[in-house]
Amino acid sequence: HWKKRLLPERRTNMERTTERSRWAGRLEVVLVMATVWLFGFSTSFIHFGYWTGQILRFCLFAVLPCVVLLPHPFAYMGFTRKRIGKQLLLGLLTTLILYPVCLAAEYVFLQPLVPEGYRMTFRLITQGQSISWIAADAIHIFFSSFPEEIIFRGYFQNRLSFFTSSKPARVVIQAVLFGLIHIVNHLADPFSLESLFQISSTAVFGLVIVWLYYYKRDKGYTILSAMTTHVVYNFLLQLFIGTVGVPVLPPTGFPPRKAGFFISTR
Repeated sequence: HWKKRLLPERRTNMERTTERSRWAGRLEVVLVMATVWLFGFSTSFIHFGYWTGQILRFCLFAVLPCVVLLPHPFAYMGFTRKRIGKQLLLGLLTTLILYPVCLAAEYVFLQPLVPEGYRMTFRLITQGQSISWIAADAIHIFFSSFPEEIIFRGYFQNRLSFFTSSKPARVVIQAVLFGLIHIVNHLADPFSLESLFQISSTAVFGLVIVWLYYYKRDKGYTILSAMTTHVVYNFLLQLFIGTVGVPVLPPTGFPPRKAGFFISTR
């Protein structure tokens, strides 16, 4: 009889411990993400220098989550040595599907914004650029995309379980926050429909990636696949629709383009 009397008390203590660990996990997530967001927004107002900014970004986006998730951060994030070739291939194939869709969506979205007398053209950013410039840009993309996958897919996506047990809710929340973090790219520029398009398209990109990571992991789409998709996708965006010099300034009220589809009278 005394064992039966102790069971409810033990269950209550376990529930209290679980609740404490849940709130501790929530506080950890809030502090980590607040640090990341604070750094992201500060880069729009504070000039850190190129390499200083890259090192700080890598430490906050990649090293910090690994330290928090010790002693087994990589296993927690979903890294595995099994079928690495398949993981990379799935990431590459996903990019080859997403990139044309993004290109078409941008053209359809921005075409109505072109003023009368102007047209949209398309060029390779590599025209007139050296191999060393392309290599440096590729390295920059790798060390910016790789940490984003660590913090958002590897850490934040899994840690959202402290807030909700619903997988669809976690997918949507992570995608929205992933899109919003890219608003820092436009803080120094006036708000426009173009910046809204980039933020929303980034959120959709995050939604697709995290959906594959969540629901197709058993098929081989791991966090390594997500990293491959992100790195190659960003490289293609920079390579084919990156910043291109516009010889003719657009009329007042229409900001210069910062993508491959740019306005030109030629």
